[in-house]
Amino acid sequence: LAMDAAELALVVLMIQFIALPGAIAVAWLGDHIGQKAALHLCLAVWVALLGSAFFVNTKAEFWIMSASAALVLGGTQSVSRAMMGLMTPEAHTGEFFGFFNLSGKATSMFGPVVYSTVFYTTQSAHIAIASLLVFFLIGWAIVSRVNVEAGRRQALASNSDGH
Repeated sequence: LAMDAAELALVVLMIQFIALPGAIAVAWLGDHIGQKAALHLCLAVWVALLGSAFFVNTKAEFWIMSASAALVLGGTQSVSRAMMGLMTPEAHTGEFFGFFNLSGKATSMFGPVVYSTVFYTTQSAHIAIASLLVFFLIGWAIVSRVNVEAGRRQALASNSDGH
């Protein structure tokens, strides 16, 4: 898209400013429809964004896509943490969230590696960005199997019996 560094910096700033109200909106949504349903909605938006990113050819389309991504950027993380918190026994909060953070950091390299490998192989940023869909679809499949209510009951039982 031939964007210079100044324009890319403006995109990053715009994302930061839109991400905050997006996170607040997703949190509100999570409170009203449940964290898992809100996370499903965020993942649907991510899949739609990555699918549509394949067709982005203008700066205006890139700005719109970036603003849309910003709306679910912070919200996806906050609603997944809230969902995790519902299923975490109080006595094990540090362990559960430590593992949550460790697993996120340990796997965060896969997206850039896949993107750069696909880009190097195909010489197409469109195909490279579309290749990231796999991660969101796998994550969505995993999340869909999580029984939040059962996890919440187990956490509450663990809180009450002291383990």
